[in-house]
Amino acid sequence: MKYLSDYLEYLKYQKNYSDETIHSYSIDIEEFLDYINSECINICEVGYDVVKAWLINLDEKKNKSTTVSRKISSLRGFYKYLINNKVMDSNPFSLVSLPKKERHLPRFFYYNELEEMFQVPKLNTALGQRDRLLLEMLYATGVRVSELVNIKVSDINGEEIRVLGKGNKERIVEFGDYAESILELYLNTSYFGDGYYCVADASEGYYDKKTIDMNRNEASMLAGIPNAPSAYCPTKHLKLAKQRQIQVLDKIYLY
Repeated sequence: MKYLSDYLEYLKYQKNYSDETIHSYSIDIEEFLDYINSECINICEVGYDVVKAWLINLDEKKNKSTTVSRKISSLRGFYKYLINNKVMDSNPFSLVSLPKKERHLPRFFYYNELEEMFQVPKLNTALGQRDRLLLEMLYATGVRVSELVNIKVSDINGEEIRVLGKGNKERIVEFGDYAESILELYLNTSYFGDGYYCVADASEGYYDKKTIDMNRNEASMLAGIPNAPSAYCPTKHLKLAKQRQIQVLDKIYLY
């Protein structure tokens, strides 16, 4: 469909959305288009009554509230694009409220568990130094794993790192003495990269997000931490920066 392909190109080249985000938008919109086609409804004829029937259909299929919210957001943006391009006069999704988010208790590490996990990588080996640096950087700066793998040596200046985040937005994050000492040790004695990416793999020169998650999960298991969070996400409410100031906290929350 031309409207959809044009919209996806708009997201890629004008909004600078990632390929993963664009793929998710495409799936959500295509599913809705399949629905209205099955009901013999033209894309320009969609009104609130059609949207309401579609939401009921999603509920009958036991879609989670987070999934429904994402689909609504995807289609709201799509129809806003159609309005801006004079295809539609109004947005049928503008009056639709997002479902309430499901609330879950956060999974967390206690401080002593985090310390035990930090001790798993052995600093007398090159791989141990690199893996310890991964942990130190993640928990000292709060950067995303996807951001960490793209940090270049040239991005580091003293105890500051220039990070390129979502939407190609650049920001400066700080880290403390613990992470700095491991970084210096790693770069001076064990770094086997090509001088480009900071966190490097000996065989490929680049470390991907999946491998970092696997290493972090392995470290938590070797530390004997039961029911550890299965993946790392940056904290939204606790800024763990400068000399691992997490020691003043009873728990480290991972959302």
